[in-house]
Amino acid sequence: MFSFIARAQQGITGRLTNAAGQPVAQAALILSAPDSTYLESAVSEDDGSFRLLSTARPYLLSVQHLAYETRTIADSRSDLGTIVLELKAQTLEEVVVRAERPIVRVQNGRLTFTPQGLTKSKILATAFDLLAETPGLKSTDGESIRLIAMDQTPTLLINGRPSTRDAAATLLYVKSLPADRVLRIEVAHTAPPEWNVKGAAVNIILKEGLSDRLTAQVQTQWDNKHANRFTQTASVMYASGKFSADLLYRLSSGHEISRTNMYVRHAVGSDTAEIRNHSDYRSHTPATHDLYLNLDYALADRHRLSVYYNARVTPNETFDDRSVSTLTGRSEQHGTLRDHLQSIAAEYTLRGWRAGAEYLYSDSRRDYTGTVAGRPIAYDRLQRIDRLHGYLRGRHALSERISLRYGADYTRTRNHSEQTGAAPVTSDEDIANAYVGTDITFAGDRANLSASLAGEGYRIRDYRRQSILPNISLSYAPTDDHALTLGWQAFHNYPAYWYRQTYRREVDGYEVNLGNPDLRVARYNIASLNYVYRSRYAFNVYYYHVRDA
Repeated sequence: MFSFIARAQQGITGRLTNAAGQPVAQAALILSAPDSTYLESAVSEDDGSFRLLSTARPYLLSVQHLAYETRTIADSRSDLGTIVLELKAQTLEEVVVRAERPIVRVQNGRLTFTPQGLTKSKILATAFDLLAETPGLKSTDGESIRLIAMDQTPTLLINGRPSTRDAAATLLYVKSLPADRVLRIEVAHTAPPEWNVKGAAVNIILKEGLSDRLTAQVQTQWDNKHANRFTQTASVMYASGKFSADLLYRLSSGHEISRTNMYVRHAVGSDTAEIRNHSDYRSHTPATHDLYLNLDYALADRHRLSVYYNARVTPNETFDDRSVSTLTGRSEQHGTLRDHLQSIAAEYTLRGWRAGAEYLYSDSRRDYTGTVAGRPIAYDRLQRIDRLHGYLRGRHALSERISLRYGADYTRTRNHSEQTGAAPVTSDEDIANAYVGTDITFAGDRANLSASLAGEGYRIRDYRRQSILPNISLSYAPTDDHALTLGWQAFHNYPAYWYRQTYRREVDGYEVNLGNPDLRVARYNIASLNYVYRSRYAFNVYYYHVRDA
């Protein structure tokens, strides 16, 4: 791995100290225009330093800390030098100084963690390392992130935006992100509707307007889990002034081997049949190419344009699937897989508004030959997907403690599927969603209520469904050592496109996969209770119920 970093000063900088000259960390800095219009906020670092990106002049800067008097500065300089804060006039019993400062906060129904606290006891180089150390999350294999309570993989978002890449490609990008680019990590067991994901999610907020830098990384990875697999990754991250760019390319190749032994007893009346099945699956992928590009330009304060491009291509993957069953004898299948996916998206941000559009194209082909239970088989499968997604989301403060959020999403998908021996199927799917919600902070900023209501409409062929989906989360942190969140969420889960087609695949003489055109939408209702103690120990309880929508 190699990296080169160049930096330049810009925005507003300074350093906070107390009267003894000691640095003041974790102070909130709120920047506003002379008319009190909010511009930007930041938090001071361990050494008391801070940086704000705004170029607005003149400005008002409010410095707030629990143990110090609030100070408001009216100025036009870019370098404020050293700012001395005065201790509040409180008794020792009212102010407790801790060697380990809190790293968790409750905000808008989410648990928010800062990298400064996570890296206090060890060196963490990447955003993935930060996630693995976040309370309530775990990585047992170094390759995935899971929620401890639900034992499930949460959806990963970058700056509140889900990726069109698969989970493996998203994790690869997270592993290439330097830890110092992460501003905070948000863990939501009930994701808000503006994130446009289902269930639990983790949102990685990146620092904006970094000082000038160019970072390049080259990684090579070798894995052997019964077979060799090689992965080469190159990434370049560049930032200069108002412009930044991320480019990541991955080339992976290798073999996969899996073996399965199955024992089954079928009882029909007084008769019992015992079946033993052994299967051996091997595949070889000469090359899979992943490309990700993100271009970001800050037009002005809180005024930004972002463009994303993602591609994944597997030109040719071969496989052999062999099995022996005491019921049907020997089966063998051989085939090739070819996949091609591309997506391009653009997002425009203006103060409290976010508008975006995304187009995705996917082409997947499979061909199979061989024998199943002594019968020869030969067929091809094709699936082509065109998907267009657009959204508009807004968030505005009604007061210092109450904010309103609202938005709408629309997704149009055309799915074309073919299989040898069956008629081609083309179907159009429409999903429309609109929501409104509020966030209320109370109990001296120690508690937060986040609630929203979404209306969702769904159509495919002659099937239509309209539903109301509530989402509510209550967060409370009575002290710095305790953080509690209680949430309830309802959402829809849609069947995969291929599962709704009239396809048939004979895996072996015993197992057959069939498509079902009558598959319907599932409605999930999930309740969760999460408690974090001393920012390190997480306790979680959850309940979910699934039924037809």
